[in-house]
Amino acid sequence: MAALAISQNTLYQRWALGSVAMGVYIRASLIDIVFRKATTLSSKAHLIYPDGAIVNLMSTDASRIDTAMLPAPQVVSVPIYTLVIVGLLIHLMGPSALLGAAILVLVNPVQGWAMSKLAPIRKRASQFTDSRIRLTSEILHGIKVIKFFSWENKYDFVFIVTRLVS
Repeated sequence: MAALAISQNTLYQRWALGSVAMGVYIRASLIDIVFRKATTLSSKAHLIYPDGAIVNLMSTDASRIDTAMLPAPQVVSVPIYTLVIVGLLIHLMGPSALLGAAILVLVNPVQGWAMSKLAPIRKRASQFTDSRIRLTSEILHGIKVIKFFSWENKYDFVFIVTRLVS
């Protein structure tokens, strides 16, 4: 039993290392593609996709792809483990183990419902992040004008309000 656990852990760690490396490669490729596309956008397209949205796409959204690669092997292994464990429980406890398996299956839709309620909150948080990045980018692009006309206090106030709202 110990040899099985050690071999499983070793193989899982090797798979996790490969998954993380693949995630990094995919993330780098996505960032490169977005950067190439962003540098060739027309001025009309920059109105639709401002710099803040592009930076957010390159940083936040690409990193989600990176972190999504780690649990990828669990898509295959978790159903197999579940079937094996339920089979062992039925063998050891009898048919009463099916109650635990039924609860396990019935809780999944509740978790899906909770995640669907969380999705709009995440979307709003992403919009606040976009607005902060857009404001910071605007300040950095116009820093000479802001310094020339001494508008630091006004933009400092706008930046603090944006931070507090988010």
